[in-house]
Amino acid sequence: MSIVREPEPGGAGLVPCHIQVGEEEMAISRDLPGETQSAARHIPRHAMRRTEPSALAKFVRERLAELGMKQSEFCRLTGFDQGLLSKIQNSMITSLSIESALRLSIGLGVSPKKMFQLIDRMDLDEMVMEAYSSEFKNNVRTLPGSVEEIVQLSLRAHNLGRDLGSIIGSLQGLIGKEARSSP
Repeated sequence: MSIVREPEPGGAGLVPCHIQVGEEEMAISRDLPGETQSAARHIPRHAMRRTEPSALAKFVRERLAELGMKQSEFCRLTGFDQGLLSKIQNSMITSLSIESALRLSIGLGVSPKKMFQLIDRMDLDEMVMEAYSSEFKNNVRTLPGSVEEIVQLSLRAHNLGRDLGSIIGSLQGLIGKEARSSP
């Protein structure tokens, strides 16, 4: 990223700045003098948006479609901030706090690792894994495909507010009476 300032004749007033990120360039104006510069003025929203959706935006949109949920419904059911979700889906935000990444991964029914990959913060995944390593390091294993599908469908039904009692009963029936007496 490079920033080029071109002072106006006379050295007062607004200083046009051209910000270049990769091949994209955006022109903004800032007030002088240096330390009292105000924030960039009147940058149209469309000028700040990426031309192509971010990987995070694509994934969230696709996942919500898979879950059959609208943005407002997802936020109402999960407590996720709707303004933040809107910014994510419009590629206005491509990085998240660890809390937001975890809340989003829980709500979408995906592993935190997937979310950390999408925001290019695998260091956060390593930190979470290290923090919990003594508790479940030896218990973490990959689920077979059919079990993963059951988990995903159960999460989707749960997020839609559906009763899972009949499913639980069916699964308990598959493993016998021991399951019914287990807490």
